[in-house]
Amino acid sequence: MTHVFCEPRDQNVAPGPVSPASPSLLLALSMFEQAERCAKATGRQPCEFAVSMEELWSFRVTAAEVRCLVEQGYCRARDVNGRPMNRLPYTSATCFLLTAEGSELCKEVGGHSQPAALRTPPLIHFNGDSAAHQDVPHWDAILRELSLGSILVKRFRGSAPRQEMILAALQAAAWERWTKNPLPRGLGERRAPYFRAAIHRLNSHHVHPALHFEADGRAAGVFWTRRAKTA
Repeated sequence: MTHVFCEPRDQNVAPGPVSPASPSLLLALSMFEQAERCAKATGRQPCEFAVSMEELWSFRVTAAEVRCLVEQGYCRARDVNGRPMNRLPYTSATCFLLTAEGSELCKEVGGHSQPAALRTPPLIHFNGDSAAHQDVPHWDAILRELSLGSILVKRFRGSAPRQEMILAALQAAAWERWTKNPLPRGLGERRAPYFRAAIHRLNSHHVHPALHFEADGRAAGVFWTRRAKTA
C-alpha cells in the first residue's frame, strides 16, 4: 500500500506514515483531481480551477495536511496570481494544483479516493418512479437539456452561460455530491454572487423539479440532491 508522510501536528513527535485512506488527505486529493477534470472539460487553464487554502479549510483540511502532499510531490502550491509558491505559511489565498504524481496516486487508491462527503446522495423517489433514480443526472450540452434517467428536468432556450458552466463541471465530475465552483477567478469579488445567482436560476423553470442545487457557505462549490416526491 502506498503511504503519504504527513507533517505531525505536534512538533515534538516524529513524522510517521499516514495511509492514503486518511479522510482529510483523500478529500484534498479528490478536490484537486476534480478541479483538474473541470479545467479539461471547459478547455481552460488548470490554474483557473486551482483549489484555494480557504476552500480546503472550509472542509476542515489543515495546512499541515496539504503541505505533506506538496512535500511528497502530489500537488504544487501557487499564489493568487498563479506563480509558484515555496514560502510558508500558506495563506487563505494560496492555491493548489494536482501534479502527475498526484494523478497516479489517485489511480492507485482507486475506489478509496472519493470521500463519503463527495459521493452521490442516496436515492429519493420522485413521483413514484424509482427506476429513474437508478441513474445519475445527465447534462447534454448539445441539446442543452438536463435530465435524470428518463425525466427531463430542465431545457434551456435562452442564454445562460454560468448555469451551463456549472452543469458542465458537474458532468465532468461524474455528478459527485459536491463540485468546485467553475466560474473564472478573474471575476474577483463578483465571482461568489454570480455563482449563487446562477444556482438560484438553475433551480427555476424546471419541466419536472426532480433536482435541487445549492451553493456551499463560501460559494466554493455546489451540492446537488434529488427532490422528494412532489404532490
